Amino acid sequence: ARLWRNIRRLARGLGIGEESAASAILPVILGDEAAAMKASAQLLEQGFLVPAIRYPTVARGSARLRITLSALHEENEVEALCDAVRFLVPPSERAAGSAASRR
Repeated sequence: ARLWRNIRRLARGLGIGEESAASAILPVILGDEAAAMKASAQLLEQGFLVPAIRYPTVARGSARLRITLSALHEENEVEALCDAVRFLVPPSERAAGSAASRR
């Protein structure tokens, strides 16, 4: 139950819709590989391990951040991650992955 609360909180906080949060892994598609790598590095500097996933793992032009939550994450940690992602990735560059794009 706590895991799903965290997932819903993250999806709402990023403004990407709870329907996109079908698992504990929430991809935030940026498209551009350099932007994904930069955002991942900046998040790591802030204490968040959010890897950038890019070609050949995903199709060219669909680079993304791979956010993985657990039930052990505290509410304030999820909120802080939301704040960091919102600051680093403008809404116009942020989209949640569909089930098909998570493969």
